[in-house]
Amino acid sequence: MLDFAIAPEKDVAVTFHLPGDSGAITWHAKALVTSYMNGFGDGDAAADESGAMLPFEIRSWLWLTEIQSFKTDSGDRTTIVAIGDSITDGSASTIDGHDRWPDILNKRLRAVGSQNIVVNAGIGGNRIAALRWGPVVYGALAPKDLIADQSGAPKTPNSRCEACGEPAIARLERDVLGLPNVSAVILFEGVNDLGAGASFGDVIAGMQDIILRARARGLKVYGGTITPYYGFAYDVATPDLTRRQINDWIRTSKAIDAVFDFDEVLRDPNSPTRILRVYDSGDHGHPTDAGYKALADVIDLRLFRNGERH
Repeated sequence: MLDFAIAPEKDVAVTFHLPGDSGAITWHAKALVTSYMNGFGDGDAAADESGAMLPFEIRSWLWLTEIQSFKTDSGDRTTIVAIGDSITDGSASTIDGHDRWPDILNKRLRAVGSQNIVVNAGIGGNRIAALRWGPVVYGALAPKDLIADQSGAPKTPNSRCEACGEPAIARLERDVLGLPNVSAVILFEGVNDLGAGASFGDVIAGMQDIILRARARGLKVYGGTITPYYGFAYDVATPDLTRRQINDWIRTSKAIDAVFDFDEVLRDPNSPTRILRVYDSGDHGHPTDAGYKALADVIDLRLFRNGERH
């Protein structure tokens, strides 16, 4: 434990020096934040504040799993964990802009004086229940010569996504329940399950598993509806009917404590299977910075009052 002050909404630099071969490493593939490296054998640059000894840029986080900070003068802070896929991870948002929807939700909480914090447990490509080795059916917009698994091996029949993490039902303990002082979880996943050909029942069963386990720990559970993806690679894998059925269940089942209707926020009212153009980053699946802000802005801050475990 290190004793130093951390200002809210500020970056913290963590420096590693590896004197030898690191072997296998952990990483967060799409951190969307620039880090700096030097070359193999270039020596220890930890004391170089100028950055001259760190000429290479990388936008993944290596080795570091998390940083936990402790506010010693207040007992009002609790943790809200957003568990999700690339839309929670922030794909297509501005590099170094901190424009992911959990970032913006954090800023909204600070603006109203809340001490509660939002932890981003999003992983690009993550699924609720389907194993990460399950097949993905690519849409008509993907040329056949580009059909490959996500680890880069050409033309393999299965999708191997090394950076997508274990399914949410498998990582829930590590990434949500095992964090300190957690009071609530926001579940916003499912689109990658649909892209892998999962059924309505597969996705709902995974959601129910997460809901029951979180409730057993005394947590509130909030959920986001699955946003449109027509034109994205998944639109042929699973008809939009399945997405809409899952969203209807999220809205009406009363299985969760509050619904954040992200689908309604992003969809084009004249073509509800598509993301509204102003919110479409261009791949028809991930939002723009404005789209991420719209997702965060729909969340009712009264759900996250200080000093309460909701």
